[in-house]
Amino acid sequence: MDQPSTLYGHELLGRNYVIPLDVSSSAFSTSTVVDLCSSTQHMTYSAYVTLSQRSDYSPLLGIVDGNLTYALAPMSCAMHILLAVNRFTSVYAPFRYKTIFSRKNFVTFLPAGLAGIAISILLLFYIIPCNTFGYSASYYSYIMLDCPEAGQQRPFHVARFIHVSCGVLFCFGAIVLDIATIRKLYIIKC
Repeated sequence: MDQPSTLYGHELLGRNYVIPLDVSSSAFSTSTVVDLCSSTQHMTYSAYVTLSQRSDYSPLLGIVDGNLTYALAPMSCAMHILLAVNRFTSVYAPFRYKTIFSRKNFVTFLPAGLAGIAISILLLFYIIPCNTFGYSASYYSYIMLDCPEAGQQRPFHVARFIHVSCGVLFCFGAIVLDIATIRKLYIIKC
C-alpha cells in the first residue's frame, strides 16, 4: 500500500485487491436474500392490510400471504443452521471444508434443499385437514381458519409444530454449534 498507515482514516481505504468469494459468503448472501424477501412480503401485504384495516380484499390474498410466509420462514431457519454448520466445519474439520462446502455442492444442493423444505412444509398444511391459515388484519397476526365442515376437529396443529421445531431444533442447534465453534476458537487461541 502506498499510503502510510498513520494516515488518518487509513482503515477505510481498500486493499488494492479483491478477496475471492467463497461458499460461506454465498450462503450468507442467500440467507440475506431470503430474509429480504420475507421482510418485503410483510411490508407490502401484512403491514399495509394491518394499517389500512381494509376489508374489501379477497381472503385468498391472506391465504397466499400466509403460504408465502410459511415457505420463507423455514428457508430462513435452514440458512441459519447452514451458516452455523459452515463455521463449525471450518473450525473442526478444516481439511474437509473445501470438499463439503465446494461451489459445486453449494450450487447443486442449496436451491434443491431450500425448495424441498418450502414444498414439504407447505404440503403439511394441505395434507393434514383443517390447517388452512392466512393473515388477519383484525387480529394483527396469521391465524388458522375454521374447518370447512362444521364440527370437524383439527387433528394436528401444523403451524405450532413448525414454530416449535424451527425454534427448538434448528435455532437451538445453531446456537449449540456456534458455542462449540467459539469454544474451539478460544482453545486454539490460548
